[in-house]
Amino acid sequence: MLWEMVDPYVALDSRFAFAKPEDAASWVGATVAGFWGIAVRRCERIVLSSWNALAWLDTDAGKLLAKWSVAPGLHPRLAALAELTAWLHGRGLPVSPPLAALDGSLQLATPKGSFGLQEVRVGELLDPSDPAQVHAAGSILAALHDALLAYPRAAAVVSSSGSSPPYDPGLLTGFGVRDQLTRWLGSVAPGSTSAASAFLRDHIATFPEASLPAPQLVHNDIRSANILCQGSQVSALLDFEEVTVNYRVSDLAKAAVLLGTRFRNWAPLDPELQRRFVDGYRDIHSLSSSEEASLPVLVVYRTLRQAPSGADPAGWAIAAERLAARPDPFR
Repeated sequence: MLWEMVDPYVALDSRFAFAKPEDAASWVGATVAGFWGIAVRRCERIVLSSWNALAWLDTDAGKLLAKWSVAPGLHPRLAALAELTAWLHGRGLPVSPPLAALDGSLQLATPKGSFGLQEVRVGELLDPSDPAQVHAAGSILAALHDALLAYPRAAAVVSSSGSSPPYDPGLLTGFGVRDQLTRWLGSVAPGSTSAASAFLRDHIATFPEASLPAPQLVHNDIRSANILCQGSQVSALLDFEEVTVNYRVSDLAKAAVLLGTRFRNWAPLDPELQRRFVDGYRDIHSLSSSEEASLPVLVVYRTLRQAPSGADPAGWAIAAERLAARPDPFR
């Protein structure tokens, strides 16, 4: 299991209708052979994430990754995201594009779910303590935002989500940021985070939403678990399933807060490394004055939202306090 603390064998049976891993591996091999014409020598491992499954394969075409979903509501979105990822690859972005099946399909509809196949990208998960990798991740995020702004089929991605547009209110998307901040601050009692809460209250009235660049497609899930690196370079951005419409500065802020998080290890990023990440972004894309003014507010907000109501062993509340106390934490 990738995220969940449940029995993987039970999940494989109850969610994916395979009594044992060997049955799943056999089906994956037959699907890849039948629709891609690629022989699978061995299924090395299968990982489950909610209603999605991933299988790492040793094939006569090299190391491949098969991914399928048994959630019907996601199938149109997966097809739209396969097209998006292929397009980003064509633009030179470090992504793992889908491999076209023999009939040209990028995402295949099967009785067992929506199925895709891609190359395994070389690299290790981003080390959030490595300044060079963190800086490179910021630069790649800026390049990705620039590419996503130009994507000609953005409407297809939006409509595939089942809502139009797929705003995430937890990220202050859409309009009414002041109202959202006010409602959120009124609904929680952060306790030890009074200075951070006061910082947000002080900035509500002057939050420059009206002058921010228009919302656009953004990745929405940039974190160590979704970035592969080789040395100081990003070799792949992974997992585009959370793509949504948002202000790009909101996506930058979310990434700056969650960059250090992995599957079951969530902790704040060191403030100096956050600054390195933002500097990497600025190297590729300059932030407007309204984005510069928004960024500290959004980062404090995002950090404060991570603080649990009870014990906080990771120190999210303390991290929010420290950020709020710095006059300009990203300069």
